[in-house]
Amino acid sequence: MPDNFGTPEKRRLLRQHQQEWDEWVQDKEKFDQNVLALLTAGISPGCLQYQVETPSYPEELRGLLCGAKTKRGTLCKQRSLFTNGRCKFHGGASTGPRTKKGKKRSARNGFQPKAKRTS
Repeated sequence: MPDNFGTPEKRRLLRQHQQEWDEWVQDKEKFDQNVLALLTAGISPGCLQYQVETPSYPEELRGLLCGAKTKRGTLCKQRSLFTNGRCKFHGGASTGPRTKKGKKRSARNGFQPKAKRTS
């Protein structure tokens, strides 16, 4: 298998990078909420700036392909991957609601009347 389809180590590195990115996003959102709280309280945040740089994308992962086996028997060449290292066609797409509340909400969707078109 070619190297750009990813080894388990590269897929682990991809998950690790995604986790670092998610942590950065959470920290940034907390910072933004604090600045917003200062502004709503009438206090000028002054020169507060978010100092942590975004996590850089590892060079080893650039050009990483999905690599899943397709129906034709060839390897998938999609480059937009989820954290599991697969594309939207081979893992990562929604499988529907999991909780009782979600299943109940989903079941109600079929009972809503269709909106009439006015055009």
